[in-house]
Amino acid sequence: MTGLIVKGSTAFFVEGNDPGAQDALGLVNRLRGGNTRSLETKLTALNLRLAARPAELSRQSLAWAYVFLTLTEGDEQRLEPGPFDDELAGIVMSIETEQQNADARGETSE
Repeated sequence: MTGLIVKGSTAFFVEGNDPGAQDALGLVNRLRGGNTRSLETKLTALNLRLAARPAELSRQSLAWAYVFLTLTEGDEQRLEPGPFDDELAGIVMSIETEQQNADARGETSE
């Protein structure tokens, strides 16, 4: 299964089962922080691996996805995703909309 994790200008694809929001956030923070060893250790612990961008990128090609919109829970400062190419930006917008709709209904993504 291919998943996508996005925080700010960082986006990457991962192969494996959905790690849940907390672990997805941990992965992207390790990547953003440049801590390659810690990232690899966390990926291994979660039975995940970094993946190439799918050739046919669509929302349906992703088994799971996380787009982190704020720095912390309850934070009003919104992270702007990007800069991405138009195709990836469209996927991110679609995921953001899904997440906002789920939040409005009181659902969680875990």
